[in-house]
Amino acid sequence: MAQSNAVFEAAVNDHTDTIRRAKERIAILRSNKSRIEKLFRPVNLILAGADMEHKSHTYVSVRYDDTLHANVTMNRLDSFKAPALQAVLEYFSEMSKPDETRTSDWAASLNRDYHFTLNNEWTVTVCAYVKSDSPTCRKVAVGTEVQETVKYEIQCD
Repeated sequence: MAQSNAVFEAAVNDHTDTIRRAKERIAILRSNKSRIEKLFRPVNLILAGADMEHKSHTYVSVRYDDTLHANVTMNRLDSFKAPALQAVLEYFSEMSKPDETRTSDWAASLNRDYHFTLNNEWTVTVCAYVKSDSPTCRKVAVGTEVQETVKYEIQCD
């Protein structure tokens, strides 16, 4: 019986700790509310002007782990040169140093992620997804890759 009580207490303590950490993150987000709103006001204007506010096209999210991190996800773009995307990228580029920006391509999903570090403390990722029927961008097979994987089974004597 004592062991089951310890398991119960460990589970309660784990969830209590999760709640405590969540409250700390909420407090940090609240204390940065005006900075977050100031940072994203121009982004919201860009997206509204490009008629990309609709949830299926674009969304913005902010979270706090060890630092504040924001994601701007832009879906169904005509290309990576779409004016709204270029405006958002230019906006964040002006706030970050060139050596604090990078990109990652995900060709299988016609996706490019742009990563920015702002003021050496905040990070922003702009995730751009081009429409599969884009007139200017497409995924092209450039080869194949075979990966050898060890297969196991259980054998008992």
